Amino acid sequence: MIDEINMLIEESKGLVKTGGYIGGKASVKMLNGFLYSNMITNTFNNLNEENIRDYNLNVDEVNQVKNNYDDLHEKAKKTLENPTFDGDLTKTDYERFKQDLKNNYSSIYQFLIELENYTSLSDCEKRVNDFDKSLESAEKPTFEIHLGSK
Repeated sequence: MIDEINMLIEESKGLVKTGGYIGGKASVKMLNGFLYSNMITNTFNNLNEENIRDYNLNVDEVNQVKNNYDDLHEKAKKTLENPTFDGDLTKTDYERFKQDLKNNYSSIYQFLIELENYTSLSDCEKRVNDFDKSLESAEKPTFEIHLGSK
């Protein structure tokens, strides 16, 4: 997934050139939506019979997660289909999902950690954060209002 993030960051640099700071911040939101939507979608896609067997996942837990988080999964799929910068799945959504798995579905939580390692999630997050920090030097919009004298 790091290759896709790097490619999207390169494309986003064009938004910074044309849209400055605001274009860059919109890109960061889109990148985060892409990143965490992919993680959730891949988690659900990989909760299949083969992985249930290979990772010794609890079938009841898998079914509960699929049912309890169907709305989150749909939100992730919609974010990937149309990253509109508005209503995207966020890091907070992902962290809540991850924390709930840790608290209530231990086998699936361990599976998610494996998936994070496989996809190099921490490297992807670092690239997005570095890009976000680079925006500090981008031109920020100013809105000056000059009232005429009476």
